[in-house]
Amino acid sequence: MYNGLATAFMARKLYGPATCAKAQAYQTFTPLVKSDGPWDFKARIEREIGKTVQLGGDWHEWSTTGNITYGFLGAAAGFSRFELRAGAGIAQVNDVLKGKPDARLGPPRTYFDTTDDFWAVEFGYQLYEKTVGQGWALTEAVFTTSLAEYAHRSQMALRDEPMPSAPNANWPYGAGYFNGPNAPEPAELFPSFH
Repeated sequence: MYNGLATAFMARKLYGPATCAKAQAYQTFTPLVKSDGPWDFKARIEREIGKTVQLGGDWHEWSTTGNITYGFLGAAAGFSRFELRAGAGIAQVNDVLKGKPDARLGPPRTYFDTTDDFWAVEFGYQLYEKTVGQGWALTEAVFTTSLAEYAHRSQMALRDEPMPSAPNANWPYGAGYFNGPNAPEPAELFPSFH
């Protein structure tokens, strides 16, 4: 305990409070967003929804939502674009070194992250700057409009519309349950919604 406090005190004296605060931010943020960390919900999306998701009318690879969220939350935490890009690139290199089946290196200009992931992270960063960073709320309409206007949208892992498939065997609702005039009201699905 004493050695840890002494080290923290010396680091603060040598490097200053801002550098120590940034190191603490890295130490807190990294475990949350790392592959399979609590804020890395990409695998859960793939498992529960499928390999494609619809965002703003376009179909994207399942991981796109997680990369947008990483960029948004990273901006909210005060990280620079460089820090987020470098972090994503390091994670990509680690996935390749660990032999993850779908892992591949991107070009150096994207810090070795894949191009589609790189532009999704950038969109998340810009989305934060445009909304919450300016004191505005992030709504579905703002998200959809921002995505439609995003210059690199076509580079964010666009996919073809998937073929309709049967719901997961554990899914309690049948196909089409949430669509059309017979769809349940939110209060029916979520009793605490009243």
